[in-house]
Amino acid sequence: MGNNPFLDYWGTEIHKDPAHLSSIAKAVKKDTSPVRGSLDKEKRMCLFPADNCGNVYTTTLFECNGPSRPCGSPTRPCKHMYRLAMELGLFDGKFETGVNKNLQLSASEAIPLVDALPYACQEKVKDFLYICYSDGDRPFCIEASDKYAPLLSFPLLSPIPVSTDALYNLYSTKRDIFPLLDRAAPNAPRELSKKKLFQWCADNLSDMFYAFTFVPDFRRAQHTVYSHLLKKFPNLDDDTI
Repeated sequence: MGNNPFLDYWGTEIHKDPAHLSSIAKAVKKDTSPVRGSLDKEKRMCLFPADNCGNVYTTTLFECNGPSRPCGSPTRPCKHMYRLAMELGLFDGKFETGVNKNLQLSASEAIPLVDALPYACQEKVKDFLYICYSDGDRPFCIEASDKYAPLLSFPLLSPIPVSTDALYNLYSTKRDIFPLLDRAAPNAPRELSKKKLFQWCADNLSDMFYAFTFVPDFRRAQHTVYSHLLKKFPNLDDDTI
């Protein structure tokens, strides 16, 4: 072998054992995603959440130490070691990436972050949460403005390219976008259908919008934060809660 420290250390036959197949199956799940940004390819190590209180497993290809005890057995790799090997390309596995249930922000962590924003931005976060109430992955956008610039670095939002889907969540009708076109693109092809006009705007006026999705680890707290903001900024049109 020689070029694969994981297989050099553990061998190849051990991974066919039923107990190991179970660990491998768990390793590919998104719930076994490592802590974001913790993968160190040079040192071949990363961190995995042990709970939702900030405790972690420190994992290398050869050992995995948790907050109070090692994970697994010294005679076989645990699911975290398998996942690390997969992330490093040292073990085959089509792993999922996404939300680790132990990486979810609590409402008590998220609400102070929202409350620290300027009021105008807080109201926009409330609007975004209303849009995403039944689907936390929906894209959304607003017209670019200095007063909304703090949202670009807000840790609960992930900036994305402007899309027709995001524009559909901003404008109810095609005519709703005409005031922006009056200012930014008087010669825009307004005769296009709503869908094609929104695509034209996404392609040609992307700098006129800020587009986002919520970060995956905010999903669990979204409804509670929305309730908090609805009390601060009541809106008679919001009848979801």
